[in-house]
Amino acid sequence: MNWPPLSQECSEAIADCLKTVVSEKPNDLLEFVANRLSQKSGLNPKEFEEHFEECKRMPRTYMLEDQCPLDQEPLSWVPMRYNDDTIFESLRAKSGQLAADILTENDKPCPHDTPAMVNLARSAFPELTYMRGSGEERTALRTLRALYLGTSGFDGVLEHGLKDEDTTLSFHTHAIMVWLRGILRQNVQAEDMWEALYVTCMLRILGGHAGYRQKFGGGLEDPDKAILHALENEIESLPSFQRLPEHFQTLVEVTLRSAFPFSSLLTTEVVPFSFAKVKDDVASHDFGLGFFLSVLVLEHATKCSNMVGDMDDAELDIIRLGAQSIMAIEKHPASKAYELFLKKRAERVEWRLIKDDYLQRAVVRLCCLAGHTDADSWNNMMSIMEGLADAEKDALKNELGKKDGVADIPAYILVGAGKMLEVASRNEEVGLQSAVLIMARVLDDTARSFDKIIKDKTMNLRFDAVTARASQRSSVPFEDTAFIVEEVDGELVVRVAGG
Repeated sequence: MNWPPLSQECSEAIADCLKTVVSEKPNDLLEFVANRLSQKSGLNPKEFEEHFEECKRMPRTYMLEDQCPLDQEPLSWVPMRYNDDTIFESLRAKSGQLAADILTENDKPCPHDTPAMVNLARSAFPELTYMRGSGEERTALRTLRALYLGTSGFDGVLEHGLKDEDTTLSFHTHAIMVWLRGILRQNVQAEDMWEALYVTCMLRILGGHAGYRQKFGGGLEDPDKAILHALENEIESLPSFQRLPEHFQTLVEVTLRSAFPFSSLLTTEVVPFSFAKVKDDVASHDFGLGFFLSVLVLEHATKCSNMVGDMDDAELDIIRLGAQSIMAIEKHPASKAYELFLKKRAERVEWRLIKDDYLQRAVVRLCCLAGHTDADSWNNMMSIMEGLADAEKDALKNELGKKDGVADIPAYILVGAGKMLEVASRNEEVGLQSAVLIMARVLDDTARSFDKIIKDKTMNLRFDAVTARASQRSSVPFEDTAFIVEEVDGELVVRVAGG
């Protein structure tokens, strides 16, 4: 805000007064300070009061900046600037204008002026300022462009708008943007829904900003946990959320609590419990499931923006199956909706998913984790499974095939396991079989150590260190890598020797 700074004389008078207060500790603090400052001013109190009352009756004109000045620190400036209903109403007007400009049907791609659209977004969504100059800001702006391409009222926007003068905001995957547009145009038709969708995605990105996490996210490293901490304890730092209507605030919050990366569904890193949470917490709200799917696919399309070339039909078909399985949550039990995704994946390679065949189900998930799409790769994975020792086979059967976090608990969400299989397959010194072996041993050790002490129905199990090891050369066979599993900040983390 453009209030004038205090004069040096005034600052010194206040400082002197505070020092006196500390030393003398007067009984009536306010009266003492008022009298002390009145004496230092040299003004007649009665004349000043009359002048002040006269000034109050005069029309006041002042200007509030639409965006945080470059010389101000956003983490302090934004909560101070956006703090009452009148200001929230001005945010609604700006975001409503942006949404209306994009959604309104027309014969030209308005507002195709990206700088103007970004500038208006920075005024309408002040949280963007927190991320100024960071990688998270670029992600938030790419998300804005993806949302624009997916919801624009101009039918030819994908033919004219994929490329941008700012190459970091360009999209190269026409097929996935067509898919995104089909979902968003169906589920996001009103301005308030458009605004809530962008706020949700923006907050998920903001949770990953180190400065915001430290100041308002409780210092939590996990982006989702950090932004939920801010919602519960630092709400004044989120004016875009505060100014949403109450029912959209609720929808945004339950989505933040239930969301997972869309890619983790495609690789089956998530488990049926993830679907059960969506069914219980999100699907009960009006338009909840469509809104939830819109958040996931918008994030996924944004992450695919830097892909070179377009997706092939097989990849796009898997993406469609993932979206269909989420929408199936509305009509089916969560476990059934999840199973439909596995069943459809198996049918693509002419496999028939047999009920309660946990070994086969584990193989299907391993194939999905590894990103395999052809029958030969799936048959090879089955051969690897059949060649394992009984203990390793049982570990994969139980942890990947049987445990779901609903009827059989706890289930482990295999964060990064798909990447580990992919990296190991590319390294000739490691190979897929060794990766499956070490995964089986990690899961067996985890179940023995934590099954009886975990209170939650699911827990993340992170394979980041194993993935790093899979890309390296070593005299020790990959499957014999020494490891331990530790609990860190509510997650299980696999540590490897030398990692």
